[in-house]
Amino acid sequence: MNGYITAQEAADKWGITVRQVQSLCKQNRIKGAVMLSRIWLIPEKAEKPTINRIRKPANTEKEIMDLDIQHYYEVVKYFCAFIEELSISENRLEELMSLLLLLYENALHLPDTEPGEVDYALEEMTFLPLKIEIRDFYWDIYDPFDDAEKDKLVCGMISDDINDIYRDLQEGVRAYEAGDKNTAAWIWKFGVNGHWGTHTVNLIKALHWMRTAHGTS
Repeated sequence: MNGYITAQEAADKWGITVRQVQSLCKQNRIKGAVMLSRIWLIPEKAEKPTINRIRKPANTEKEIMDLDIQHYYEVVKYFCAFIEELSISENRLEELMSLLLLLYENALHLPDTEPGEVDYALEEMTFLPLKIEIRDFYWDIYDPFDDAEKDKLVCGMISDDINDIYRDLQEGVRAYEAGDKNTAAWIWKFGVNGHWGTHTVNLIKALHWMRTAHGTS
């Protein structure tokens, strides 16, 4: 993705080993670094951390929890930056699928927190003006465990899925950037078990079929 470099490229740039870069990423010492498909991606403009001041691993439950939430925040920001480019095309399908899987998997491992009293939802629903260069709508079954024979088939839209996921994640971003990390984690984890999680799974399935079975026609 534009604006990011690999761990190898960062190592060459900073004059250190790839293992050192990976270790710094794991310790959250490189701001904005995210793992995508088991590969660390580092912002091009990220500054080289001071190697001789390696921070000791977090040794309290709160420190570990804060690091987990911070890491997820960086994953969400990476996804949002990808979506804000506003182009959903055939050559971006695999990266979009990887990001959706990353969002879903990491949300499952967020710590259990309690939300604060501030409501970070926007009063008005906003839509990103996405340029969908692939087929936008698809068919799905609303509840695969509902044995009813009628009214099971529903129509979904890739543009609606992306907008719903984006809006829900942004609510957590606003909480995190306001310093309310516990509420941010609660919003993201509550959502993966409900609204944005459902949209994510449906979208991944549709994109999988589009990529492997039906192409983009």
